[in-house]
Amino acid sequence: MTDPNQPKHITDYSLLPKYIFVSIPNDEGTLSQLKGALPGERVVTEFPMPPFESNIGDTSELAARATSLGELDKKVTADVTKIAELLKAIVPDNEAKYKMIEYESESGKKVEAIEYLQKFEWDANKYAYERPSAPPGAAPSIKDLENALESDTKGRIEKVGEAHANYLEASKRNDIRTLPIAHLFRKEDFVQTLKLEIEHEPPSEDQSSKARKPNKIEFFPEYIVTLLAIVPHKKTEDWCQNYSKLKGMEAGMVVPDSSFELSESETYKFYSVTLVKKYKDTFIQAAKAEDYIIRDVDWSSADSKSEAQAIIDAEVQTFEEFLNLASTAYSELFMDLLHIKMLRIYVESILRYGPGRTFLSVVVGTHNNDDANTVTDILYDKYAHLAGKAVHYDEKGRIIKQATEGGIEEEHWVPFSCYEITIV
Repeated sequence: MTDPNQPKHITDYSLLPKYIFVSIPNDEGTLSQLKGALPGERVVTEFPMPPFESNIGDTSELAARATSLGELDKKVTADVTKIAELLKAIVPDNEAKYKMIEYESESGKKVEAIEYLQKFEWDANKYAYERPSAPPGAAPSIKDLENALESDTKGRIEKVGEAHANYLEASKRNDIRTLPIAHLFRKEDFVQTLKLEIEHEPPSEDQSSKARKPNKIEFFPEYIVTLLAIVPHKKTEDWCQNYSKLKGMEAGMVVPDSSFELSESETYKFYSVTLVKKYKDTFIQAAKAEDYIIRDVDWSSADSKSEAQAIIDAEVQTFEEFLNLASTAYSELFMDLLHIKMLRIYVESILRYGPGRTFLSVVVGTHNNDDANTVTDILYDKYAHLAGKAVHYDEKGRIIKQATEGGIEEEHWVPFSCYEITIV
């Protein structure tokens, strides 16, 4: 598991591959002409539309659907992006494993999002667009399909967010600075009585024989303390050499040869260390300056193993729950997002080209945001005629992008049905 408090890796999404959904009137050779107009080798695959014509509604209804589908598209796109960012923060080296698309639930088949996109087909089992036995006009409308998609996406991001919050809370409890760790000690690791013999320089001849004897200093528990030092693996050698002479500590206040290795984890080694109790706070601060973590452990609480294990188990459980929910939500929301994109393309194509005309829908792969802009500009020039009088030309015959009534250029306007998606 990754430390959830570590700095998050921020991705520049403009550098990621972008896919453009394009819909144009379909005449003989349209697909090959479109491919031929694009520079370089790039993926261009059909995005086949189901026969939604059974109940498309009138123009005003389609216009309303275009607006509401756009809002739904924006929300679901944001949800997918949020989940991807959470996965990147929690499992930055393994996020792809949890961003697979499970599109055949019975077989459990999973593919990467890009493959699912390139082979996308409308899921008629989940979102039926016709009822064979129903009378004319009783087939699900575009609004019915939109409502079904909105219902399926609702609440997913909230559940993922709740699972993420639960994991963060469990991770805070499983912090080496607060986790019960007295069980790492044995009773004998706590110094009960410490006797030191300190030799002085030989006394002069006029000193009494009594003064010639070494001083014997006896420390009792009320004067000494045993602490737990938590040392990163890369600092263990430094600890063993310098724990008794940390900067700011008076000489002799840390008992020489009193540090013993007790245990270790993937990240740390745990040592005992004994010192004069009066200097405990000074020692803790001096150790902190060297990136050591010092814990004050009371033997009376040494029966902490079960409590610590419960905290560790809770973090593991919430970690797994978050990954399962996030992975499932990413898969389901991404699939729903492509269905939403297809409905948007269909609705806009009907509004642009009319209900009686067939049109070709394709997905064009681009390398990044700049490449996507290049492709869009090329397609703009090639299909400018579809906009009729909405496209204007300068005195040299060059296309001028459509302007609003107020004279302000619509930056993202194109003369054909066009939407984009970035797989994060």
